[in-house]
Amino acid sequence: MYSYTLLIGLAALFPATLAEELDADDVPSACKIICQPIVDLTNTCDIDPKEAKKDNTGIGKRSKVEEEIEAYCICTNTSFDVAAVMGLCASCMGQNNKDTEDVDKMMSQCSFTSTSYVRSATTIVADINVQATKPATTIPGTTATAGAASSTTTAENEAESMIVSVVAVALAGVIAYNVAAFISTLFLLEFGADKFVDHTAIVARRTGIPDTVIALLTAGAEWEELVVIIASLAQGRPSLALGNIIGSAISNILGAFSLGLLFRPNIEFDRSSRIYSLFLLIITTFVTPTTYFAKRTIWLVCGSVLITLFAVYLISIGWAISRGSLVAPEDSDDDSSDDESDGSSTESIEPSVSRHNNPDGREERRIENRREGDPLLSNRPDMAVLPDAVGQRRRRSLGYHIALLVLGFAAICLASYVLSHAAINITDAIGISEVLFGMVILAIATTLPEKFVAVLSGSRGHVGILVANTVGSNVFLLLLCLGIVMVDTSGDFNGGNVSIAELCILWGSTLALTVTVWYGGRFGRWIGGAMLLCYVLFIALEFTIIQHS
Repeated sequence: MYSYTLLIGLAALFPATLAEELDADDVPSACKIICQPIVDLTNTCDIDPKEAKKDNTGIGKRSKVEEEIEAYCICTNTSFDVAAVMGLCASCMGQNNKDTEDVDKMMSQCSFTSTSYVRSATTIVADINVQATKPATTIPGTTATAGAASSTTTAENEAESMIVSVVAVALAGVIAYNVAAFISTLFLLEFGADKFVDHTAIVARRTGIPDTVIALLTAGAEWEELVVIIASLAQGRPSLALGNIIGSAISNILGAFSLGLLFRPNIEFDRSSRIYSLFLLIITTFVTPTTYFAKRTIWLVCGSVLITLFAVYLISIGWAISRGSLVAPEDSDDDSSDDESDGSSTESIEPSVSRHNNPDGREERRIENRREGDPLLSNRPDMAVLPDAVGQRRRRSLGYHIALLVLGFAAICLASYVLSHAAINITDAIGISEVLFGMVILAIATTLPEKFVAVLSGSRGHVGILVANTVGSNVFLLLLCLGIVMVDTSGDFNGGNVSIAELCILWGSTLALTVTVWYGGRFGRWIGGAMLLCYVLFIALEFTIIQHS
């Protein structure tokens, strides 16, 4: 944090570019009308357009006096409502995934605030006639002149070059610190999620909650993703949350399900897997166009519908499982075997040792083998006589499991808060969009457990876990998590929405999963390899084309 504080202090002492020119080529076609007055005004107020073009790749190369003059010309113009139009222009560019760095700098210099853009707002510029005069080389009330500016340019450039070097070193420290925090916190997140799921299941069984409910709450449930998304929304970064949802859904199919197919040839999917996959395809088909058209009314209504559908999903699947129409999803998140020597092993030891009086004597032999194989127990004949004592000694109290449940939940909350903060700091430092970071880096990081589960379930032939892990996670993401984002933001994003290409990839990958489950089991390895190759291609396109188009 020291390097981050240093960077802020340097930025305050030595301000960088104070005003920018909004180039018409930088404005997306959907924002041409609303941004045209700002383009005309900045072009008029630009003292030396050729110099601006020449030094566009540098930092602080232009005279600060010239920057102040241009900023004064833009901020004090009275021929139209510059603050309102500039705010609408910035909002429109952000909604269309365009870089808003230039217009954001102008708004910051003029102390303007952003305004939410809608298409009907273009009426505000219908009758605007931009009237501005190219400024002189002095600002009213100052003694700066063009001659004085040119005489000090060399000294200023040398000082600014030194500042840039110092800032670059501090910035590198900020990035390194946040990357380290991001990576290390992933382990805390996985630890918390593992403890939360394991001990929630144990507490539920101890208190008499049906196994069906436990399975639905633990198999494929992205509780850690949900907390990361809520933390991002709480910090005013909805674009990061949305990118994480869509990116994780794509990664679960192309990056995790594909690995399970690669490690298991000739997979036979059962009837329940087919129903689950078809249900996911229906949800994705509904979500894809809804997500793209980020309108307030649409998102409020559809977000509420998605959350309601998630509740209906839990109830209906539970009812179908209780009737025997579906097979309960296996617990895909419980992939750790070190359950504090208690988890599932604790619950399973008791029934196994309590049946030591069965006719075939298998349980006695099992206990005897354990006693003989353990030097600490070899001299204790009571182990063969009273095997129930083993279960009693290893059985933890309900309070113990509740305490670990709370500990796991606290670890999830802490890790999610740190992860979202680190992600925001990294995106701000290296200048990539929040959608891109959430879509690729954060999505891959938070779906690592699903990838491990997919490899294990595929290699061991647990088809139910493989499908439940993928479908259950995506249903959780697209119904509950996306529904919360829609209701919270109402379609207003400060960092851009996801693109139509990303949504098409989500729908296409879901279709591929459904077709594979229904018809392509015998070609599993070929399909898995093709899916994994498509995911690598998707990541490359994200960094080169999709988020830069």
